[in-house]
Amino acid sequence: MDISQALENAAFALAEAGVPTPRSEAAWLLQFVLRKDAAFLIGHPEYELSDREHDEFTVAVARRSRREPFHYITGSREFYGLRFDVAPKVLIPRPETEILVETAIKTLRELENPRFCEIGVGTGCIAVSILKALPEAQCVALDMSDAALTLAAANAARHKVGERLTLLSGDMFGNTRGPFDLVVSNPPYIPESDFDTLQAEVRFEPPEALLGGPD
Repeated sequence: MDISQALENAAFALAEAGVPTPRSEAAWLLQFVLRKDAAFLIGHPEYELSDREHDEFTVAVARRSRREPFHYITGSREFYGLRFDVAPKVLIPRPETEILVETAIKTLRELENPRFCEIGVGTGCIAVSILKALPEAQCVALDMSDAALTLAAANAARHKVGERLTLLSGDMFGNTRGPFDLVVSNPPYIPESDFDTLQAEVRFEPPEALLGGPD
């Protein structure tokens, strides 16, 4: 099967599943599988997929057709100009959260050897981005999820800030101690009663990272 036919079949399947931009997502998934850019897909519609590529693409399209988030399929997400690994048991970083990072950096930049705390570290995107921008900063970050702590540690190591990030298991401040110059958090805030109304992709993400209780 060539690129042209693969894209046509995938776009049809994704459209049938209700994916909002089926043609674009089919192309993004094929780029991921082929390790090629959009220009390659456009310039080589006759390229024949190998058996491995065809099988990987079929699996990726099937997962996306079940409305699994795109970034869980590819295993990564860009945030604040950095690439972060993501995994199904951890919330996917959101672009709007970059506002929190920018605000924190502006606040801490004026301080000497700043020390901050993050509650609910998730992938580590907030803490790691701040530490990357501020080489003198230190962070203590907590999460109730072992999967999140493991992923945050891997992302911190990837971006070479692991020695300045202390990861702890716990709810809220747990057993950590201040003082801190700043506390940052993007906590669960969606009312439990709203869960069934959320976009299908969002419902794939861990409820404990989304739902803040009854209100």
